[in-house]
Amino acid sequence: MGVSVEGGDGMKIGSLVEISTFCQNSHHNLKIAFTGLTLWFSYEECIAFKWLNKMVICENRWNKTTGKHLNAIDRDKKLRVNFDNFRHQLTDLTTHLQIYLSELP
Repeated sequence: MGVSVEGGDGMKIGSLVEISTFCQNSHHNLKIAFTGLTLWFSYEECIAFKWLNKMVICENRWNKTTGKHLNAIDRDKKLRVNFDNFRHQLTDLTTHLQIYLSELP
């Protein structure tokens, strides 16, 4: 199931999360920002994340539209990591977050 946000204004859910689009004149893009964590999606695929000021952007292995989304995040292709490296870092992040969340009261 995908999440749809119309327009670029976004939506705030309390003070915990902000959901918005990030690429003007393009569909199927979503940015979800929590305190300390931001995730960028193209269609339903996470293509970049920023965790504690460390930015990780995946190389484009999809299509032209996702390429536009990646360029909207950062045009410098030298900053992008290969898909396997990106997935590994994203898996590490989700594992870390699951451990952290399980320790909350």
